[in-house]
Amino acid sequence: MLFFSTYMSFRNPHTGACLFALMVFLLQVTTLRGQTVYNGGNLNQNSGWDNGRPNTPGNPGTVNTDGIFRNLRDYDVTQTGGDLTTNRNRTLRGGQWTLEGGSITTGATNRISTRENNIFTLDGGTLTASDMQSLVDGTFRVQSGTLSLNDDLFANSGVVDISGGASTVADRVRVANGGSVTISGGTLDAGTLGGFGGGASGSFFFNGGTTTVTNNLNFGNNTTPGNVTFTFGGTSAGSLSAAGFSGRVANRSMNFLPGTGMSVEIRGDSNWAETEWDAGRLLYDGLGASTYGDRNTVTGSGFGDGSRFQFFEDSLNANVMLLVVIPEASSLALAGLEIALLGLFLVCRNKKRQD
Repeated sequence: MLFFSTYMSFRNPHTGACLFALMVFLLQVTTLRGQTVYNGGNLNQNSGWDNGRPNTPGNPGTVNTDGIFRNLRDYDVTQTGGDLTTNRNRTLRGGQWTLEGGSITTGATNRISTRENNIFTLDGGTLTASDMQSLVDGTFRVQSGTLSLNDDLFANSGVVDISGGASTVADRVRVANGGSVTISGGTLDAGTLGGFGGGASGSFFFNGGTTTVTNNLNFGNNTTPGNVTFTFGGTSAGSLSAAGFSGRVANRSMNFLPGTGMSVEIRGDSNWAETEWDAGRLLYDGLGASTYGDRNTVTGSGFGDGSRFQFFEDSLNANVMLLVVIPEASSLALAGLEIALLGLFLVCRNKKRQD
């Protein structure tokens, strides 16, 4: 067809142009037929869609109408509008659901689970539920939009990735069975954060964003230290604020990677950073006091790679201390930037508290 139309365009430009236009038209028709739009009926029935359910390759679905949210398998859906509701627990297996507009709302005690390679992405809409959990091989992403959970956000052997938007979790952001939570942007307000119970295991990665925890960071009660890890990386400016620590002290470990722009404050303990460093629980690139020396060394000459820890006390509240990893102040420009960034963080944090 392509060779024929090209050949005809040389022999007869008018005919070639007509054939080309016909090919474009046929391609558009084929593309349109390869989509299905929800009509407000049963999401799990072909009759609920104008071209059958979006659970086969080449037939992605669009939702922009109100309806009932249900258990789904292998659906490929982009929701651009409409309000989907449910009063039952719901599970998505395989496929992907992207919430760009509209909303999904569950009952006050109902959860949504993503598992078996399903990817649920919140990217502009509103998701309201009791719990959101990523189970075996499931992924839950927040890129933009609003997440509001009455209870837990739970990475239970699955993945939670927050890179934007505004997320509020009334109770726990938690990991178990090797699950992971990565925060690189947006805002997260949570009641508590960590691993809970004797069998908790998993990882938290803080690479940016603003995370505020009303209560404690919990390192779990597992008798095997290191099963719940906190790693601070990335290069974007970000912050983590919490009231204190809980869980077994022997499990506590906070690892800052070179170049990270993250800061940490533990409210109510002006000496937490020194205590954790001296005890070998505060690390730089996996190594602690036994390698780098006492606190005066790491806050002075630093780590030998142009970076060092700095501990700050908030002049407005002396029991608050910030910990940041910054470039060593080898020039006035760097020193000025360091002070400016700290000042901006304090102004923003205090303004939020006043609001």
